[in-house]
Amino acid sequence: MFGIGRQKRKKEKHAICYEILDAMRKTGCPICNILKRLEEDSIKYMLYAQVNDPLVRRKLRESLGLCPFHAWLLADIVRGNPEIDLLGPSIIYEDMLRTYLEKNGGYDGECFLCRKTWEFERIYIEEMASCITIDNRLLDEYRKNKSILCRRHYEMLLNNIDERLRGKLTTIQREKLRKILDNLSEYIRKQDYRVKENPSYEEARAWLDAIIFLKGEKISPNINWFKLELNRKRQRTRHLFSV
Repeated sequence: MFGIGRQKRKKEKHAICYEILDAMRKTGCPICNILKRLEEDSIKYMLYAQVNDPLVRRKLRESLGLCPFHAWLLADIVRGNPEIDLLGPSIIYEDMLRTYLEKNGGYDGECFLCRKTWEFERIYIEEMASCITIDNRLLDEYRKNKSILCRRHYEMLLNNIDERLRGKLTTIQREKLRKILDNLSEYIRKQDYRVKENPSYEEARAWLDAIIFLKGEKISPNINWFKLELNRKRQRTRHLFSV
């Protein structure tokens, strides 16, 4: 039985490695893009199958629905997908408004989708580090593709790999940043009326690549909050057991 469990975990790790590799072949931060898809899939699944789930409903009541970011992401998903019935979000938010009126406000709980995103982020960073450690050719794939880890996920990954791999990742990341900087400079240079060359696609989108690296893609803005809360809890625990 335990052998079957290990085989299952090995298959799951193998699948995650391929998922990360596939995300590397696209523009943007591979981890951010995976998290964006998982956020959207979680909302769609909630609307399709969990509207009346008691546990999900209880979690939603704790924050009166979702945080502003995920509430508006839900709205965008509903408006952008005609196949999603309006009944689901109507039932959810009818209950949220009723809850607010009955309890006279006072709700300020965490958005469960923010926590879920934070947990997914931790898992995928740890699995990416594991994939690189097992087969560091993944870093070679990262080098030759157009994706770039955002600053947050780059630094998180650095903290999860050994010194040798850290050096290789740092070299690759600096190469990618230098390329973005060169593209920005070339785009600016080619705006001079005396220059006859047209900017390339990569040069024209370099400002977007700079934003992606410095600030990441549009995912839950609250994931840093969970990290801070976790650190506070750890500090309180250490204090309780200190002599």
